[in-house]
Amino acid sequence: MRTMEPPSLWCILFLLVLFATIVQTRDNTPAIAPYSDNSTLRHTAKGVALPAVERYGKGLTFEQARDAGSCHLDRLKSGNIEQSIFNDQSMLNDNGWTAEDGKNLAPLNLDDVYNSLGISTEEHDNFLYDGNWTQDKTGETQQAYGKTEPGFEFGATKAQYRNRLNSKDGMLLCQYNYGPAFTIDMEGGHGPTPPLWRFSDVLWLQWEAAAAAAEQSVSNIKYFLRNGVKDWDSLAVVDAIRQRGYPLKGWANCDTFEMQVDDPNKQDIARALLGTPNGNGIVWFLLQHKQQTGKRFTVSRVTLWEGALDATMLLFDVEEVSS
Repeated sequence: MRTMEPPSLWCILFLLVLFATIVQTRDNTPAIAPYSDNSTLRHTAKGVALPAVERYGKGLTFEQARDAGSCHLDRLKSGNIEQSIFNDQSMLNDNGWTAEDGKNLAPLNLDDVYNSLGISTEEHDNFLYDGNWTQDKTGETQQAYGKTEPGFEFGATKAQYRNRLNSKDGMLLCQYNYGPAFTIDMEGGHGPTPPLWRFSDVLWLQWEAAAAAAEQSVSNIKYFLRNGVKDWDSLAVVDAIRQRGYPLKGWANCDTFEMQVDDPNKQDIARALLGTPNGNGIVWFLLQHKQQTGKRFTVSRVTLWEGALDATMLLFDVEEVSS
């Protein structure tokens, strides 16, 4: 595995510029783009979010995403980040989340992808645990969450995080993920948002339960597959990649971009994809659960292709950080 360079001067300068344009920190609820499972760039640099040009994004440039992705890589290498406070399955119910049967989800026609990667397509391996949760209950929390005291009243946001998790082969297929800002604005959901609402936090609890059901280790993490990318910021970056000479193609002829490679254009593309909302939640999933996994992970490459019904697909390869 190629090693990553130490934090560079431009990355430090990038952080300083971001601090001058802070909208909200991680402790607050930031603006979220539609269809996005996290804030537009909630965790781009030391927990601050880039300002949204419009209420629903369209403000993320290729250069911003690339710089955010580079900072993500520095952070993944160092591993120095506060761990998530959401570490118990009971917290899902305490925050109004309800489990749903995921076997009714439409088939994704991903056999060619899974077979190429050596991932089982057997229903038992991919549906042993249904990682499908909707935040559809009002109530009040029974325990404290960081600065939030017990008794915090929350609404039914209708946020949905529906994922197919194959802990045997290390595949996290992120299928339908709609954060509370979108569901409150567009699906009739209501706030306030509960403390447990972020994609990376809910996905971890789903993954932990899936690994337990399959009697597998939570550290067996190899791939994150983002199915049908829809948020506007990520699609804006994909459009910029097309303009750089990489049109979307089918899986058999798709392009893979390495985080560390001699070709600066391809390296920039890999880092820009990591710096989108679709890479953002993955980074924080890996960063904030190293105590549970016992490992430090990084994202080594990203594959971009066009799936069924012209869907934009992203595959993030995960590797352990060498000591």
